[in-house]
Amino acid sequence: MSAAKKIITTEDGSKKKLLKRRIPIGTICVELGLITQDALEDALDQSKEQGVRLGSYLTKEQILTENELSQALAKQFELEFIDLKGVVPDPKAIKQLPIKIAQQYTILPFDIENDVLKIAVADPLNVLNMSKIRKLILMEYKIYVASSSQITSILQNSSLTISNQSSSENETSSIGNLFKKASAGIEKEHIGQIEALVNRIIEQALSHQASDIHIEPQEDVLQIRERIDGILEKSLELPISHHAAVISRIKILSQLDIAEKRSPQDGHFMHTFGDKTIDLRISTMPTVKGEKIVMRILDKSKMKLDFFELGLNTQQSDQVKHLLHNPYGIILVTGPTGSGKTTSVYSMINYLNSVEKNIITVEDPVEYQIKMINQVQVNPKINLGFSTILKNILRQDPDIIMVGEIRDRETAEIAVRAALTGHLVISTIHTNDALSAVNRLMDIGIDPFLISSSLVGIISQRLVRRLCDHCKKELTSDEKQHPLLEEQELENHKIYKEVGCEKCYNSGYTGREGIYEIFVPNKEARSAINSGQTSQDLEKIVKKTNFKTMRNNGIEKIVSGTTTIDEVIRSTI
Repeated sequence: MSAAKKIITTEDGSKKKLLKRRIPIGTICVELGLITQDALEDALDQSKEQGVRLGSYLTKEQILTENELSQALAKQFELEFIDLKGVVPDPKAIKQLPIKIAQQYTILPFDIENDVLKIAVADPLNVLNMSKIRKLILMEYKIYVASSSQITSILQNSSLTISNQSSSENETSSIGNLFKKASAGIEKEHIGQIEALVNRIIEQALSHQASDIHIEPQEDVLQIRERIDGILEKSLELPISHHAAVISRIKILSQLDIAEKRSPQDGHFMHTFGDKTIDLRISTMPTVKGEKIVMRILDKSKMKLDFFELGLNTQQSDQVKHLLHNPYGIILVTGPTGSGKTTSVYSMINYLNSVEKNIITVEDPVEYQIKMINQVQVNPKINLGFSTILKNILRQDPDIIMVGEIRDRETAEIAVRAALTGHLVISTIHTNDALSAVNRLMDIGIDPFLISSSLVGIISQRLVRRLCDHCKKELTSDEKQHPLLEEQELENHKIYKEVGCEKCYNSGYTGREGIYEIFVPNKEARSAINSGQTSQDLEKIVKKTNFKTMRNNGIEKIVSGTTTIDEVIRSTI
């Protein structure tokens, strides 16, 4: 099979090739020797500051020529580069596409070889528009990358335009009729094509093991970004004309109001990918440039319910199990959004799950369903909030209660009183560290005496990216001299940094795991809580014990070769 056939036999094949995760254009420019790493880092900063794409900045500042940028784009998309300087397009090739369409998409049919039409594009992502253009081209084609100015110059050449329009009346009429027919077909197939595009956006993110998909309208493009291992990465740019259709398609799937564009909406839908069914949680938000959508990917098959899989070491795992063996009291899990709190709570519930125990949860939303657990979904539309459900849960003879999140005084009071009346309560709360959770409860109006009497323990956590074992590189002795590690004895330990390879998509990392601190109040700490002392006072008390902060735990993971110094600094205070 020819290279051309690989690209054009099916539309899906070409799109899949283009939509896979790509090496950043800047990295490719460095690899090709077009720019130094230092110059690239400066260009990245400047392009972000100016709000322009890196390629546009590099050519505007004449750091790269258009042809050099096109060479890099060709390598990024695994296409061939062509320099059109001096190239005179074959009139038969030009006639394969109406000139207005070619000008609209900056696409130039320039040659025919072995019955294959050669097409030059300035932006490889324009190939996504081939669903329209294929209907106008009655032959196989192969795609090349060329500079925008060269393509535009040739397309604007009056002699070519005249040549394109000077064919016989019958031929012109035939092309015109074909275009009209194609346009009508596009309208009929519009819904199907958007369906295919949305599916491809989702499945690309799944193949990259992303946790979220951001669909964001910009001034001239629809930007798709994916959160991979906690970091947002640009995935794809589509013509802004796709925005309304993509948003509407996702809203229809989520059973949201497609006419409502001024207010945020939430929904969800299921997507089948291979032999798995994925739950996608949808959030829409109106912005000045149009509606933005974030899709949270919930893949139950990747749910880690074992403490060691979460990143807890043996000592920490034993501590958590000891907390869970308490017959009553409240256990809190703290951390910001995206720190893995929900996964930790589910792991605890799964550990406690047995036929002898009545476990009831109140969640917003219920992210994963677990057998034998009675899970209740919050529904604000019918005034079914956390506090309302909690009041009724206490009449359901529970042994263990899981509250998805403590957000207000009423919910906190019910949870604390339930913990004092013979129930084990597990919940989450948003604070930066374990000790701050005590002050947070006081701030929302909970009596210090109730806190000191009910609190079993607090677990605070963050997620750090794991180093890729295929490419991580050991630090030199000089690189080990870092302020974070000054008090550590590291002579006999290997410490690594990220590099990047094909296995990790050039990021240097694969997956994430938690770093933790676990606060179990002793007699002195309970006395301090009871008297209303601050988290700073508690810190002085716990320093006398073997309490380890998240940063301490992070340093242990640096020394074990699990993560990097930069990751621990990024994730901890």
